[in-house]
Amino acid sequence: MAELAEAATCVLLRDGRSGVEVLLLRRSAAQRAFPGAWVFPGGQVDPADRVRPEAARRAAVRETREESGIELEEDTLVPWSCWTPPAQAPRRFRTWFFLAEAPPGQAARVDGRESVEHAWLTPAAALARHAAGDMVLLPPTWTTLGELSGHRSAAGILNAARARPPAIFTSALSRDERGRFLLVTAEGGAPYRLRLDGLPWRREAAGEAPPPP
Repeated sequence: MAELAEAATCVLLRDGRSGVEVLLLRRSAAQRAFPGAWVFPGGQVDPADRVRPEAARRAAVRETREESGIELEEDTLVPWSCWTPPAQAPRRFRTWFFLAEAPPGQAARVDGRESVEHAWLTPAAALARHAAGDMVLLPPTWTTLGELSGHRSAAGILNAARARPPAIFTSALSRDERGRFLLVTAEGGAPYRLRLDGLPWRREAAGEAPPPP
């Protein structure tokens, strides 16, 4: 089992013409972790960032600046969720997801090395591109986009996040007669399966919890 490291990511929000939009970055195909995937700005927590989750907040601000060029204040980030990856993952990052409204007047940009493209999309548009095979997403990104797709404004999403504790997810890869799936358990909630064996991905009920991380 790969060592479990700490990471953080920031879901940048803005109000667009078609509704609330999120910033997604396409990782370079040369990257060791998640090559070619569309992700939110984020990265590993540095030793200097400690202590968690304050460390994750600092890491999210730093990585957002480095990966997208957008400067954020730490106190504007609102915790949304935390994901622990499957034991089978070759590189394991327990990742805190934060929400923040993009400051006005700041344009996103990519460095051309770690990330090679960026896009502001509504969550529904990003999910549709993934379902059509035009955008590679990771399960936590896919799930987060689905959770945000029912909201009409950035302020509405942030208010919802402030009104509840962060969702804590644990996941495990598995297979059955129908193919490969991710078994996900939310702390205090019922587990579910996320089917990964074809597009579009499908979420279905499950009756068992994954093993502890």
